[in-house]
Amino acid sequence: MHGAAATTPRALDREDQTLTDDFDLPAYRRLLELALEQRFELLAFHDDRRFSAERALLLRHDVDTDLHAALQLARIEAELGVRSTFFLMLRSPLYNLFARANHDMVREIVALGHDLGVHYDEGFSPGEQRTLEEWVLLEADTISRVFGVPVRAVSFHQPSRRVLDEDIAIPGMVNTYNARDLEGIFYLSDSNKAWRGKSPSELFASGEHPRIHLLIHPMWWAGTREEPAARGWDRVILANWERSQAQLLATERAFGPRRRLILEPEGS
Repeated sequence: MHGAAATTPRALDREDQTLTDDFDLPAYRRLLELALEQRFELLAFHDDRRFSAERALLLRHDVDTDLHAALQLARIEAELGVRSTFFLMLRSPLYNLFARANHDMVREIVALGHDLGVHYDEGFSPGEQRTLEEWVLLEADTISRVFGVPVRAVSFHQPSRRVLDEDIAIPGMVNTYNARDLEGIFYLSDSNKAWRGKSPSELFASGEHPRIHLLIHPMWWAGTREEPAARGWDRVILANWERSQAQLLATERAFGPRRRLILEPEGS
C-alpha cells in the first residue's frame, strides 16, 4: 500500500454533520452518499469525461489482501448505483486470485457492474525476458481472459521512485501514477487507516477539488473503527486461511480435521 499518512481517519456523520472516527462499512456507505449528494459523477479511469465532468470521482480499490472485503464494498456501491474499479493482484502473498472462492467473489464484483484493473507488484521482477510494460500487459490480459472483461487501468503496489517520477506509459491502459493520465485530478488515499490532510468527506462538502481520484483499500473498512491497523492484518490473514481451509476440507481427504489458526506476535 502506498505511503503513510499523518492525520486521524475521519468520516462524516450526516445526521449531526460532525466529523467522527468511524472507519467501517456504515461510514463507507455514508461517504458515498455524501459524494452523490454533492453531485459527484462516479467514472471509470478510462472514461475521458474524467477531464471534463463538472464533478468527477474516480473510485479506486487496491485489493492487496482480502477479496471478501472488496466484495463487501462492491455490494454497498451497487446498492447506491456507484461504479468503481477493483485493482487485483496476481502475486499477492495473502490470496490466490484464481482459487475457487476468490474467483467467485471476483465474478460477483464484475456482475455488480464494476471494473477490474491490475494491481502490479513492481517490487518483484519475474524475469528480464519482458519489460515492465510488457509484464503489466501480460497480467492485465490474464485477468481479462479469466474474468471476461477488459482491463484498462493499472495501479502499482508500493510504487518505486521510478513509477512515481517517470510517468510510465502502458499502451491501452491508464496508469494511476502517470500524471498525464490523470492530469488535474486530486489524489487522496486511506493508507494505513489515515488521510493526508483533509478527509474525502471534507473535500466532497467543500467542492475544493471538483475532480478526485480516491484510493480506498477494502481491508481497512471491513473491520471496526476501534481496530488498530496491525489487528486488521490479523483479521485478513485469518479470513484468507478460512477460505483456503474450506476448499481443502471439501476436496482433500488427507487434510483431516479443521485446524484453528492462532496469530501471536513473535516472542510474545
